Amino acid sequence: VDRQIARHGSISTNDSLYYVLWNLAAGDDGSSVSEPVWPQGTGTGITVAVLDTGMVGHPDMGGARTVGYDMISDPGLAGDGTGRDADPTDTMTCNDGSGAQPGSPHGLMVGSVIAARMNNSEGIAGVAPQASIMPVRVLASCGGWLSDVLDGMRWAVGLPVAGLPNNPNPAK
Repeated sequence: VDRQIARHGSISTNDSLYYVLWNLAAGDDGSSVSEPVWPQGTGTGITVAVLDTGMVGHPDMGGARTVGYDMISDPGLAGDGTGRDADPTDTMTCNDGSGAQPGSPHGLMVGSVIAARMNNSEGIAGVAPQASIMPVRVLASCGGWLSDVLDGMRWAVGLPVAGLPNNPNPAK
């Protein structure tokens, strides 16, 4: 069913790089993007699991990160010398067997689009700037194993994964 939609108001932000995410700004065509949503809710009380390369610290994500897990089972691929552990920090390296290569903080980028803090004069504003991000590191910069991704999905929603502690705060 096709129906007309309309904006429900907008909120401005003082975040210095918000203009970079022009695709999130409210359009004149009534497109459904983040600005019209902010007056309805900003993600307070919501935890979003980001299954990606993990997270690195960034001032625009202050207070957004919650407990996560590093699911990469191959210590060489992980770039941190360990297998699975409770530290989902992105090493931003790739070791595909030909030696370590620099990577990129893709997990941080995805988490920021979701929950970068708003009106902090820093970076961008996420689509749900009060949500929490649960980083689940399932990939190194050069990829990973599907079994690690699947175990990460299970752990993120609170299902048991052999050999790992249960997730005390599952994402919904």
